[in-house]
Amino acid sequence: METEGDRAAAVLRRQARFDALTGLANRYELEEQLTRALEAPEQGRVALLVADLDGFKPINDSYGHAVGDEVLAAVARRLRSCVRDNDTVARLGGDEFVILTRVTAAVEPTELAARIRKALRDPVQTSEGVLKVAASLGVAVAELGSDASDLLRQADRAMYRVKLAQR
Repeated sequence: METEGDRAAAVLRRQARFDALTGLANRYELEEQLTRALEAPEQGRVALLVADLDGFKPINDSYGHAVGDEVLAAVARRLRSCVRDNDTVARLGGDEFVILTRVTAAVEPTELAARIRKALRDPVQTSEGVLKVAASLGVAVAELGSDASDLLRQADRAMYRVKLAQR
């Protein structure tokens, strides 16, 4: 029989691993899942996609954080809709998201990035009206011997190269 203490412990475990606003994995949970994925290369190569929302700060500044939160929650739902059930979508903080996926014949990281860009192209309906959202995406595929920190850093750098190229 589950006790109130068991339920409280489960809530605390969830809070430690998942973002309260979006329900997505947080950095801690992502790094754990990424480390496990990298330790099982027989299951296929691992890819990370880092997405950073473009022009998000003006949304918070103009409409307030509550509307910014609506946008972040909408982006989280759209990202989830682009991936498979066994992929991980995480919010690292602010307006930065990461997708952890296995590369297969059916899922190439560049195709997934294109699906995400398309999903984020549609404006977001908020309590303050319809707002446009866009994201810069970087992709990194693990090489043999990659570790979680290196792969995340590579994907982050790739995203910043995309962001700079769009200016």
